[in-house]
Amino acid sequence: MVMGSCADQDGVPNSVVPGITTGLSLGNADSADIDSSIYPTTSFAATTATSANSPTGSLVNAGTGACLDDTNWSTAQSTQMQIWQCTGGANQDWTLEPNRTIQNDYSVKCLDVSANSSSNPPIPAIQYDCNSSDPGQPYTLKWTLFPGLPPGYEIVNDHGMCLDVHGDWAYNGNTVDWYPCNRTGAQDWYLT
Repeated sequence: MVMGSCADQDGVPNSVVPGITTGLSLGNADSADIDSSIYPTTSFAATTATSANSPTGSLVNAGTGACLDDTNWSTAQSTQMQIWQCTGGANQDWTLEPNRTIQNDYSVKCLDVSANSSSNPPIPAIQYDCNSSDPGQPYTLKWTLFPGLPPGYEIVNDHGMCLDVHGDWAYNGNTVDWYPCNRTGAQDWYLT
């Protein structure tokens, strides 16, 4: 089913995000890594892109109002992502791909987990080549969206970690990490 609109914090409905559907499955996520106290396996709705017309736009953090930003318009491997005041620049445009990757439209690299690690959070959220032939990447690059605090979604990687604004601090250049999911605004994102 295509997601309908939901009310924003100001009560104004958000528009439908084309190409996003909900279901009762984690897709390819490893359910052993998903915290069942936050996402009970019988009641959550996992969300993935399923359309050839993949949703594209700025990923805005609901807690800070800032955008997920490719630091300094970098095309380098392993550049850590940050938040920055939304500018409308291509370095803040992201595409939610049907193969469950999130690709930056400027660098043409995918959101990834630093060092393919799921230990010792916070773990830097980096960009890396979108290469499905890399044996480590098909696991770490995959994401699932879970309904978060309205109007957002939590972006959960297959290690069960959420994309998180470090410390929930709203300043330009603050780092973005993967952190255990905790249902806060620092982990809520919406596409504009």
